[in-house]
Amino acid sequence: KALKDGVIDFATSDHTPLNIEEKRLEFDRAAFGSLGLESAFGALNKFLGLKKSIEVLSRGRSRFGIAECAIAEGERACLSLFDPDCEYTQATADLKSTSRNSVYTGVPLKGRAYGVILGPKTNV
Repeated sequence: KALKDGVIDFATSDHTPLNIEEKRLEFDRAAFGSLGLESAFGALNKFLGLKKSIEVLSRGRSRFGIAECAIAEGERACLSLFDPDCEYTQATADLKSTSRNSVYTGVPLKGRAYGVILGPKTNV
């Protein structure tokens, strides 16, 4: 609701895998966080839709001083590969990360990110 209403400016996901020993502790002693990189797009797309999901995931670039990408001859390739219509339920066995602590395990999601293409900038 806060993303939809603009109260929260953007969404991001960190990828810092934690081993299970850092998580299987008393709540106040356990390491912070949950695996989010593999589920961020699917979770946002399910609740916000494609256009708003892309908007909130890419809006942080300027906040962190990351240059915008352009699709043009001579520019560095900077593409995200995803299927916005893929519906699935996240299963621990399907996770690619070395971490397994995902709050989305068993949750139906819509949209799956497959990767990125980042190429060298050329001077054509």
